[in-house]
Amino acid sequence: MQTASNLDNELANWATTQLHRWQYRTIGKFDPLMTDFKENHFWLFGRVDVYADLYISTIWNTYRKVRLMIIDAIIDCASKLNLRNFLQPQISTAQDLVDDIAASLCFHLCADVPNMVQNAESGAPFRLTPGKSLGGLLLMQPLFKVSGLSITKVQQRRIMREALVWIADQMGIGQAQLLLKVCFHTTEQKPCKY
Repeated sequence: MQTASNLDNELANWATTQLHRWQYRTIGKFDPLMTDFKENHFWLFGRVDVYADLYISTIWNTYRKVRLMIIDAIIDCASKLNLRNFLQPQISTAQDLVDDIAASLCFHLCADVPNMVQNAESGAPFRLTPGKSLGGLLLMQPLFKVSGLSITKVQQRRIMREALVWIADQMGIGQAQLLLKVCFHTTEQKPCKY
């Protein structure tokens, strides 16, 4: 458990040193009450972050995915060793990392995100237009892995699965459909621990 904690600390330190090089920013928030897109688009709602390009977003999401895998292992060990006081900071960090991945979904999956957010916030009509397929391709692995972790809340798993459905249906990436079959099979059987 100590080795995993040390690795988690190293990753956290790496992230703080990279913020100035690979900045991202929040440009708005999609509120379910602001739009007609309710059914099958839950992945759309929440904070919306933008990055300089898809590769920088992918680097951040890969970092988040790896860190979540490590935190999941730490929490699993701490639970088995009955170290409950150790869990809350890790759970809070994990929640923030999952939220950060969710905030990148629009950037990866939609075209003209700034205009879409502006229209949604002003009440103007907007279309949900798929972005470049590369965005979906680069996002599939983090979505798949995070949706299968025991520390990911059920609602967040649903968001990740719906984003994979969008990637399969709207972006035409068949591999997302295969991941969904595994995702539905495994995540329905594994309840969230927290």
